[in-house]
Amino acid sequence: MLRAFLKDERGQATIDFVVTLLPLMVVVLTVIEVAIAFFVSETSQKAAQLAARFAAVRSPVHVSVPAENTLNPTNGEAGDACFDDDGDHACVDPGGPFVCDGAALDPNCDSVAFLELLGEAQRLYPRLEQEELAVTYAYRNLGAAGGPFIPEITITIAERPLPINFLSMIGLIQLNAVSATAYGEDLSST
Repeated sequence: MLRAFLKDERGQATIDFVVTLLPLMVVVLTVIEVAIAFFVSETSQKAAQLAARFAAVRSPVHVSVPAENTLNPTNGEAGDACFDDDGDHACVDPGGPFVCDGAALDPNCDSVAFLELLGEAQRLYPRLEQEELAVTYAYRNLGAAGGPFIPEITITIAERPLPINFLSMIGLIQLNAVSATAYGEDLSST
């Protein structure tokens, strides 16, 4: 009777289908999640780039960012480049970096300007939350003494979870933080 049962081939297609369905579904779900992770990663990178370009032509989000480069009275005259090849700096380093982090917005940060910047980034990445965005203004010896302050502006979007969790549940895929940098323009005018 056992020999007859083992030779019976009825239902073989169903068993083959069930055996191959599980690995096939794992492959399909993996491809879908990798595609979504790639799309979200690229979208958030473009959102950071757009926000950096937006911040470069707007008034600074951090109120401590100076409007102009202060002349260093011992190393130059008004109009001299802030940095030259001799290492003489005609401008005074204003300190910094000046950071506005959406997770803990500093009182020196203009919340209205920060939300405008967030809204600009959300045009490309609508799932972006305020806590995931940070803006940094850094001095890089750009511009001329007495001229407008030209900061290096870096927009950072923090690490965040994926919209679906198949591989990310076991730690195989995660979305790392992304950042984009632009150089400011004349920040004394809006």
